[in-house]
Order: sequence, then C-alpha cells, then structure tokens
Amino acid sequence: MKVLINITLFCAKQGLALRGHDEKSSTVSNTGNFKELCTLFALNDKEFSDFFNRKINYTSWIIQNSILEVCSNMTLNTIISEIKDCGMYFIMCDEARFYKKEQLSICIRYIIPNSYSVCEQFIGFYDVSNGRGAEHISIEIFSVLKKFGISDIPLVAQTYDGANVMSESTSGVQT
Repeated sequence: MKVLINITLFCAKQGLALRGHDEKSSTVSNTGNFKELCTLFALNDKEFSDFFNRKINYTSWIIQNSILEVCSNMTLNTIISEIKDCGMYFIMCDEARFYKKEQLSICIRYIIPNSYSVCEQFIGFYDVSNGRGAEHISIEIFSVLKKFGISDIPLVAQTYDGANVMSESTSGVQT
C-alpha cells in the first residue's frame, strides 16, 4: 500500500492524471499514469510485483480516489492549522460557470509565522448554482469559513472579480 500511496502522491504533485482511457484491457499500450507507474515499480521490486500481479491488488479507481481524499483532507488540515497559527488571513473568491453549474472558487492567503513567507492556497470549489445572488454567495463563503473553523479569525482583506454581484459597493458579496 505504501508504494500505491507514493505513486498517487507523485502523480498529484506533478499534476498528472491517474487514469487512462482503458485500464482493463491488456491490449492497450497505455493504461494511465497510475497503472503504468505500478507496472514500472513491479519490474524493479519483486515484493511489489507479487502484490501488483494478484487478482486483488488495490489499484482500482475507488482506491485511487480514497487515497486522494485522505491526502486532500490532510493537506486542508495543515492549511487550516497554519491559518490558525498566523491569526489572520485574506480571502479571494471568483465564480466560474461549468457546464450547467455555477462554482465558487475560494483561495486563502496568509503568512506562515516562523518563516514570514506569504502562502496562497486553493481550498476548493463550491456549488452556488441554486442562487447566484450576493446573499447566497456570501452565505456559502461564511459556511465554508465556519466549516474549517476559521470564521472567528480576523479576515483582513478580501478580493473578488469585477462582477457586480461580487464587488458592488452597496449590495455585493464584498459588502
């Protein structure tokens, strides 16, 4: 399992897709980055080769997604811990239409206390398709901040795109 986790982390760090077009067929020349890296590791490591060539080898897309979810949660927990240590943060939000959905992206900027370096982190996409008005978007932002336990930490700055719903001075999300 350790090798599978390391392969998943490597692909994530490099921004590589894990899965290929057809992972099941033995006639396909490329089964995707994850399975191809598993095959490469199996060539050089007898113990992993025995594991990988079993009928149940824990390389399914379900296991890949589970590993990614655990890594994502650990990363978010680290970010939230750093924000709490800093004692203040800056939020950046923008909306994007994706097919028939409206998504809100939220990034947070803060200073890492020991190194005094500025850190800017993406913390997620959030569905705001049910209401595209300033009030609904504001509620979603507050909900996310509360979910991560940082709603009581001073928010020292905020930026939004130029759309009226976001930055209108009397009724936008900024207000």
